[in-house]
Amino acid sequence: MEEDIPLAQADAIGRARRIDDARGRYIHAIKQSLPDEIRLDGLKIVVDCANGAAYTVAPSAIWELGAEVIAIGVEPNGLNINDGVGSTSLDALKPQTSTNYQVGTVWHGDKISIDADAYIININNKIGSCTGTLPACDSTLLINIGQVRYKGIEGQVSYMPITGLTLFANGSYNYAHSVKTGAQIAKAPFSTAAAGFIYRNGGFRLSFNQKYTGPQYATEFDGDPTMRLYRIRPYSIGEFAISQEIGRNLRLGVTVNNVFNSRAVTAIANDKTGAPTSNGFQSGYGLNDQFSYLPPRSFQVSARLKF
Repeated sequence: MEEDIPLAQADAIGRARRIDDARGRYIHAIKQSLPDEIRLDGLKIVVDCANGAAYTVAPSAIWELGAEVIAIGVEPNGLNINDGVGSTSLDALKPQTSTNYQVGTVWHGDKISIDADAYIININNKIGSCTGTLPACDSTLLINIGQVRYKGIEGQVSYMPITGLTLFANGSYNYAHSVKTGAQIAKAPFSTAAAGFIYRNGGFRLSFNQKYTGPQYATEFDGDPTMRLYRIRPYSIGEFAISQEIGRNLRLGVTVNNVFNSRAVTAIANDKTGAPTSNGFQSGYGLNDQFSYLPPRSFQVSARLKF
């Protein structure tokens, strides 16, 4: 061990070259190994990648063959292969189960009705979309996000001031937190509400309602306790409808969707690169983030014939 180790000359040293499309080539090779008539459409497949080398290609390959994929063990850090996942930890392969508790009351009078309730829902092995920024995270995949606890209150009141006219309003407050992180899960609004009226007089009908969806997060908590990205602002949408019955068999009507033509963002499918931040706040969006908006105002004319 005291002797110097001879070093190779420069012309004898190998060269490494990165193959940028290696993942795509590998997935193609996997699919080519199957007969052409083999498809996985209509199947829901759980893939446990054990935080190993195939954590990106295995779920993608199966998804490209048509299956709905639930991927687990796709968060490698170089040290956690088979750590709580894989063939040595089959406990990770468990179905989604829920336990529900609900208590409420209903009161109906001649002109007013009130109902309210409170609930707790415990879900184990909650299945959700992969919305993180890990290389393995593909928004087309479903993953096990662990135990989630829903708690909330909801209520509705309706009032009939005159015959044929009903005024109504309802609302809810929703707590939907991951037991592991304590953070609100993605795509679970903190609150919802609606208000409107319905009027009926013989064959004539008139109605309007405005629905409110409170703030929510488009992505799951990424582990940083000081920052939560992709918060979607509250939005609301209104619907107006009017119709008249003509004779005994014909009803003509008009419906206006999104009365106030709101174009609010309702969902975001984030890019793997994540959102840029500045001074602890989100300062933009990822290059390939995809946004879903409320559709523009639309009109629908209908004619219904009963026979």
